[in-house]
Amino acid sequence: LVLAGFYSKLGNLQKVGLQGIEIPSGRVLWEKTLASGQTVEDQILALSQDNEKAIIAKIKAENEPRNTSRKQTIQAEVLYVQTGQREFTLETSGDTGQLSPKFTKDGKNIIAINGNNAYVWNIETKKVLTSFDHGDQIDSFDVDSLAEKIVTVSKSKAVIWSISSNQKIVEISLPECEVISFGISLNKIFSSRFSANGRYIGIGGYYFTDRSQKFDPSNPAKFVINKVLWDAQTGQPIPIDVSEKYTLPNDRRLARQNAKVLFDPQGKKVLINATMIMGGGFYTRNFIWDLEKHEVVFDILPEIESNGEFSPDGKYLAITSSDNYKDAHYDFDREKVVGFLINLEERKIIELERGDDEKSNIFYACKGPLFFTQDGNYLLVMEGNVWFVYNVKTGE
Repeated sequence: LVLAGFYSKLGNLQKVGLQGIEIPSGRVLWEKTLASGQTVEDQILALSQDNEKAIIAKIKAENEPRNTSRKQTIQAEVLYVQTGQREFTLETSGDTGQLSPKFTKDGKNIIAINGNNAYVWNIETKKVLTSFDHGDQIDSFDVDSLAEKIVTVSKSKAVIWSISSNQKIVEISLPECEVISFGISLNKIFSSRFSANGRYIGIGGYYFTDRSQKFDPSNPAKFVINKVLWDAQTGQPIPIDVSEKYTLPNDRRLARQNAKVLFDPQGKKVLINATMIMGGGFYTRNFIWDLEKHEVVFDILPEIESNGEFSPDGKYLAITSSDNYKDAHYDFDREKVVGFLINLEERKIIELERGDDEKSNIFYACKGPLFFTQDGNYLLVMEGNVWFVYNVKTGE
């Protein structure tokens, strides 16, 4: 079953809602229309681990005066997945900023973010169990597999919290933001994730280096990806040094690092998508890093900025990208290819093609979202308003 938020408009008539869609048939099992006045952005979805319950979080602005904090109310409506019927509603308020809520892996609590705060709602009591004040607007968060810890991340820091004791475990200082005119920061956080074993945290984002640094030809930049992988117990960064495998130009200064991180389901490997920007040149590498051996174990082509997802058993990796790519090693046609399915055991790359009647929409250049069904049999890739459903074993 797929939960899909939708928005449609015909003249002055608009419709916003949620559908439960059967996979792979595409049959709509049920449809729920949201209240008038809500927008498609109001639908923030999450699915419980047992596939029995889902959340629709409705974001409602209370006021929006200039130069003041915008107040928001989050109403989390918990539904039964198979029928779309509401079980109960939870509500809390806070300042601007909201992220998709998540169930803890044990299905007992819901984590929701509003502004600087993380709220833990208990499903049984239907009340806030505890809350954590991060101190800055939270850009990303995650819950560990044991439902014991939360990590909250802003542009300046990451904090790991204990749910049971309501205490801060460790605080991580992230690279200082480079601030340009009018106080605008160029740093950005993409995502944060716990590894399956809870030992590591991956924080994806891009960081600008100090522009006052001068290029030193006697000490050229090395391909070392810093401050994206962290020890969850000590808060110490774990550098990923791939200089022996990849090289960077020795005549330019490193200006920016752009990296995404994705752990495999066993927590032993991590997919790194890293771009180093040096003097106007872009140098991107996709690879899988072994967390125990500290080495590259799979070099992924094409070398383009992309999104990725591991299958539940860790045997497959799917990636999508909006970039055209062609060189002596690999090329593909964006008009035909949605993404790639990689069989990690056989080290084989399968191109995921559109059907004959589907053409690429350049405006919605395919960069995800994508995900596997929990049984691992199907892969879903979205482009614009079309979901492509692929058989994982055949790539069809």
